[in-house]
Amino acid sequence: GGGVDRISSLPDDLLHAILIRLRDPAARTSVLSRRWRRVWALLPELCIPVAPEPHRFRDALDAHEVPLRDLLVVVEAAESLAVWLPAAARRVSGDLTLLNFDPEKNAEEVAAQGGAFEFPCCDKATSISLTLGFHSLAMPTAGVFARLTGIYLSRVRFHGPCALGDAVSSPRCPGLQNLTV
Repeated sequence: GGGVDRISSLPDDLLHAILIRLRDPAARTSVLSRRWRRVWALLPELCIPVAPEPHRFRDALDAHEVPLRDLLVVVEAAESLAVWLPAAARRVSGDLTLLNFDPEKNAEEVAAQGGAFEFPCCDKATSISLTLGFHSLAMPTAGVFARLTGIYLSRVRFHGPCALGDAVSSPRCPGLQNLTV
């Protein structure tokens, strides 16, 4: 109510420490002062409890100004991954975690829906964890996951010309140390 905004006068590194502890910092800080509107774009970690509209989320990832050492996203519709996942692949330089839980659907229902999304090559990611609720995943036919050391896959169906063995082979993932399926 007309008082002094002392939080906005804090240094960026302290604001980042505060925002890292929030869920969905981009949405939560957009209603604050102008100073806060772009602070989230400098965070090295993002945890998105439910991915927003796919095109908005892609644009937000493209606007992110620093590499992401940790990106965790809970998706409600695996079909939206095709829209924003390429932007995430360009930004993530550490851990990429995608979770899609839909307890109402079983593997047969999801398979009957058909379709698959292509997982882009994440050449800077060090760890990838996918829990997709039995949605189909098409591995990229080209590219190298140069820094990848760990992969965790749960409730994933593979689709397309590139099978799991091709995708995690030594030429494609030269630094892979841990594979959990």
